[in-house]
Amino acid sequence: MCKVGTMAEVVIEGKSISVDSCIAECVDRINREHKGSLKTLGCCCGHGKYPRTIVVKSLITGITYEFFSGIEIPRSRNLYYKDSEGIFHLPEMNPL
Repeated sequence: MCKVGTMAEVVIEGKSISVDSCIAECVDRINREHKGSLKTLGCCCGHGKYPRTIVVKSLITGITYEFFSGIEIPRSRNLYYKDSEGIFHLPEMNPL
């Protein structure tokens, strides 16, 4: 878990992307080990309030899902929602 706004750079498909610093190594490893089969669409460590999440799309099946849980995400845009404290989260991971 890191403070909101503590970012690190990860290279995904030749582009430098800012991600939460505490999960940057994990995002980088997923992208290296699953190159050609998964594409990272978004991520957030949850900042102690929500579970960490990395949303990927299978380049084989076309399915978008959360990497750790396997929960399917039925959209490929606007993945994360911002709460009243400014912390992003996946609603699928935090049902009411």
